[in-house]
Amino acid sequence: MLFLVITVNATPWERSSDQRTYLPEKLAKGSKDWNFDWGLGYTQYSGNIEQTNANTEFTYFRQCGKDSFYINSGFMYGLSKDVVTQNQGRLAFRYDWPVNENFKWFAFNTHAYNEFLKLYYRGTVGAGPWYDFLGEGWKNGISIAPAYFHETFKDYGSEKELWISLRNVFNYKISDTAGFGFDSFFMFRSNDPEDQLTFLQPFLETVIKPDKFSLKLSYLYEGDTRPKPGVKSTDSTYLATLMMHFGE
Repeated sequence: MLFLVITVNATPWERSSDQRTYLPEKLAKGSKDWNFDWGLGYTQYSGNIEQTNANTEFTYFRQCGKDSFYINSGFMYGLSKDVVTQNQGRLAFRYDWPVNENFKWFAFNTHAYNEFLKLYYRGTVGAGPWYDFLGEGWKNGISIAPAYFHETFKDYGSEKELWISLRNVFNYKISDTAGFGFDSFFMFRSNDPEDQLTFLQPFLETVIKPDKFSLKLSYLYEGDTRPKPGVKSTDSTYLATLMMHFGE
């Protein structure tokens, strides 16, 4: 997967990208057994704005009978006049056990850091049920998953808590080559429900060449009801992503 990311407005990092794991069907992309996607992105501004951004991401997906497994990792770095403006990374593992066409169990383990959220390290381990409502040309998936968090923040020490995540992913097929949908993700601390993370992403996708090239346009919104001092409570990002796929 090769991708070009164009980011406008606010900051380009994602607060919850490590907890909000990818769905296996998005990574399978029609592959029978496995695939490996690797992406590189680079943006450079010069003139009134002097800024350089670079990012990379890879994913290994494996179909194990009816079950599926993947590893995903990404890194983003930005520099403006010798000042670091972006520095974050993540690593995620996920395994899915389908029970039938609609219902499955899934488990995940994630690791991340984000310098500008003052997050030195966050590790999570969680599992839960997933159910897909299916219709003609559309699918709506919902899940609930408890996750154990271990977080270490700059100047604020470590926190170990149980969080609860709720997710709703909707996809509608406009034609054989285009579709739209949204991904909404909500988390709260189990012993303090007013401590929350929110993620919303509407998107539009179109196929340029089947199984080879596709284009995705999306808008990201992320919110945190209790950010650390000096960190804003919301971020928003506009993205255009061109992808190239390899697999079998």
